[in-house]
Order: sequence, then C-alpha cells, then structure tokens
Amino acid sequence: MEPTLSAAPAAWTAPTGVRAAGSGKLPREVFLIFGNGLGFSLALLGTFLGIGILANIMIFYVVAQVMAERRENAERKERSRG
Repeated sequence: MEPTLSAAPAAWTAPTGVRAAGSGKLPREVFLIFGNGLGFSLALLGTFLGIGILANIMIFYVVAQVMAERRENAERKERSRG
C-alpha cells in the first residue's frame, strides 16, 4: 500500500522575529550576534596592536640608548688617546 497525499502541504512560515528575504530588515538577533563578535574582535585587535606598539617603542628606546652609549665610549676613547 502506497501513501497518498490527500491535500497540498501547508505553506511554510518563518519563525517569529525573522523577516522575509529582501525586506531590507534583519532580525534583532543577527545584530546581537554580530555586535558581540565584533566587540570581541575589536577588543582583541586593540589589545594586540597596543602590545605591538608598546613593544616597538621599548625596542626603539633600547636601540637609541645603546647607540648613545657607543658614541660616548668612542668619544671617551678618543680623549684618552689624545
């Protein structure tokens, strides 16, 4: 015995809060998910960029100190020879 369809299937309806495609509006849940992920991404970006910038400033400072000390040592050596 084969099943037969006695009536057309019911029309599909979107869940509550979901709008039809092309309506130009997104459900609030999409913005909550996007906003939360975006917030975490921006926080991580700020943290690691900040650490990178701070590390580069410290490296630049150390290199400048080393170069200044080498110059002072070279000047001192020239004075002791002369």
